[in-house]
Amino acid sequence: MSDRLPELSTAVTPRAPWLYALTRRTAVLGLRAFYRRIEVVGGERLEVPGPVLLVANHPNYMVDPVAIGAQTERQIHFIAKGPLVERYPLLSRFLRAIGVVPVYRREDDPTRTAENQQAFRHAAEVFERGGAICIFAEGRSHPEPVVRALRTGAARILLEAQGRRGGQMEVTVLPVALYFAEANRWGSDGVVVVGEPVETDAWQARYAEDPLAAVRGLTEELQRALRNVALHMPDPDWARFVAQMLALRDAPPRSAAERLQQTQDIASAAERLRAERPAEAEALREAFDEFAPRAEAYRRHEVSGEAEERRGRRVRDAVALPLAALGALLALPPALLALGLSARLVRQREKRPWWRFVISIPAFAAWYAWLWRRSRAYGVGTEMVIAGAPAAALLALRWDLHRRRWLDAWRPPRRRDRARRGAALAAERDALLARFEPWLAPTAGASDEESLHPPR
Repeated sequence: MSDRLPELSTAVTPRAPWLYALTRRTAVLGLRAFYRRIEVVGGERLEVPGPVLLVANHPNYMVDPVAIGAQTERQIHFIAKGPLVERYPLLSRFLRAIGVVPVYRREDDPTRTAENQQAFRHAAEVFERGGAICIFAEGRSHPEPVVRALRTGAARILLEAQGRRGGQMEVTVLPVALYFAEANRWGSDGVVVVGEPVETDAWQARYAEDPLAAVRGLTEELQRALRNVALHMPDPDWARFVAQMLALRDAPPRSAAERLQQTQDIASAAERLRAERPAEAEALREAFDEFAPRAEAYRRHEVSGEAEERRGRRVRDAVALPLAALGALLALPPALLALGLSARLVRQREKRPWWRFVISIPAFAAWYAWLWRRSRAYGVGTEMVIAGAPAAALLALRWDLHRRRWLDAWRPPRRRDRARRGAALAAERDALLARFEPWLAPTAGASDEESLHPPR
């Protein structure tokens, strides 16, 4: 590239090439087939004109870039580790063609880290064209509800690109949080949260004097910004406590975005309690561990709806469950094939759901095509059964997703002492919540006791 850089226009965002646009649309269809809904909070910030750097957490492997790319029509150049991009020649050509930028970590191949300068130049050129870059700054995917220490790649890409312009190029830096309520379950929900822009001017000024200190300082700033919007619970014991608190609220979250917000509020309150009164925090956690299973058992088995609603569920079950059983039986061979291959070929547990889904698409298509050809020899009735097999398989998945609710419709309620037990549990819950309520943020206030009371 010549020393003379092209003039930068921040008023125009470049259009995505046709291959990226086609890939994005295809991937979004797959995303919608697996997840019920992916919400976005602050998505309008992705449309800011001019260069943008997205700094994201990485909880769900290959789903994460698809979930982010689905929220905007503009092309996003994703930063990926070099071994992934170069592992297979055809895949490498494809990923580079849609704008993926490879970088090399010292732990992967220390002899190739010098090649990262080429990646930084490529990123700078994307910014100079007014483009968008996304980097998963933790360095690897992991399913734990925590934002790990960020690597310095995001800060280096930004500061070096701005340094090429003498600090005169404005790049909008946005933290992006990804959250999936049940990442591995079909029909679950997710949310993409785009946070407020991060101020980076001070770090650019310092970069000219002390590049290493500026990179480290900006990395810490980005980590704080990402932890403010993402779910960050470093202690697994307290992750369980937060989930129990969320389950005991009488106004359950109506969406993944609301669930993420409530979880963040409770987690922040728990961290304040642990920091200031550790002994009291541990005692409260143990009390919730003992109480939560009893409250959940009462709510599910004894407060499961009015008689008319229960009768309606039983009628629907009487029709749906035989079809779901047939669908599960017919879908069993390709499902076992996808499960076995993903477990055998993929060592990292967090990557298996993605590859199981990818393997399932051709496996199910080939299996149902084979069944259809075989059914033609056995008459119209068999053909009708096989034609409805995919719909029955989806019904089986829905049964698996809601099996607790469906089983509760058939469980006879125990009416003896129900009012007394409900009142005792409600009082016990109120006492526990009263111990925690002073630490809650105003938006995460505790709810009333109605759901632990028996229906009248």
